[in-house]
Amino acid sequence: MGYRAFNSISQTEEIKLPKNLKRIGATCFEHIYLKKLVIPDSVEFIGSYAISSLDLEYTNIPKSLREVGSEAYGWKRKYKADEFPKNLEVIKSDAFDAFSFGRTATFGKKLREIGVSLPKDIYDLTLYDNLLKVTGRAWDENEKKEIELEFGNNIFKLRNHRDDGHGVIINVKSAKTDELRYSIYLPEKLDISDTWGENFEPDFDAYDRAFEKLTEEDEKLIMAFSRLDCPYKLSDEARKRYEDCLKNVTMSMSGTVKFIKNLIAARGIQIVDRLSKYNIITKKVLDKLIERAEIMDDKEEAEYFKAYKFS
Repeated sequence: MGYRAFNSISQTEEIKLPKNLKRIGATCFEHIYLKKLVIPDSVEFIGSYAISSLDLEYTNIPKSLREVGSEAYGWKRKYKADEFPKNLEVIKSDAFDAFSFGRTATFGKKLREIGVSLPKDIYDLTLYDNLLKVTGRAWDENEKKEIELEFGNNIFKLRNHRDDGHGVIINVKSAKTDELRYSIYLPEKLDISDTWGENFEPDFDAYDRAFEKLTEEDEKLIMAFSRLDCPYKLSDEARKRYEDCLKNVTMSMSGTVKFIKNLIAARGIQIVDRLSKYNIITKKVLDKLIERAEIMDDKEEAEYFKAYKFS
């Protein structure tokens, strides 16, 4: 389907696409009255602004999708998706702005290019180290320019648009072995875009020094735990700084519970065991976690906390 194929068509609530369709061109369904669009799993390419109809109530991401253009689905967040297609190779900036993927997400090994703006709501994102470049737009004196930066110099250029103002944990895995190479926490309020060194790795010393610039305690806690949980190239000095942060928590009860719940949501209930060596989980915090689990009728989580034993 070519460029602007259905652009500005009116009085159409649903269009049925052929099952063997491969491409949907740029602005194909832009500015039309359309409530539902089911995209067949055969589609491999969706162009920029292809599905940006403001009246659309439902659409989907095809399983065979390989490339998706900038703002392909529009900008108004109203769709949900469980995961990214495994065959995705190119994701342009803001391509999935309209989707909510939940708190955790994993990009497949075939991904070679991603836009600078991460999909919204993601707290914990996994990438592979064979990603070639991060691309996007930069504004310079009102002139829009394209930027292309190599992955090793650019993880810190990724931007998250989460509504609660927190950062994103980026997990980098080896494409050859699937082993976790390192985890990096990207605080929203801290510019650490210059902390990458050569050989496609961040300058961890500079990253660890940037920790001192954070002002919000929950940001510092997440960054500290992220580095201690995956201590790749962690100096003794930085380790002590992070451990002291976790052992001297002054956060309120509600703040502490929220911090723990966020980590559980992103990394699973087993994360509590790795927190046990610090002073974050107290008897009062544990009681509050049990209370919240029971209110949410989460029996598995409630039983886990009830059986929890302090080390």
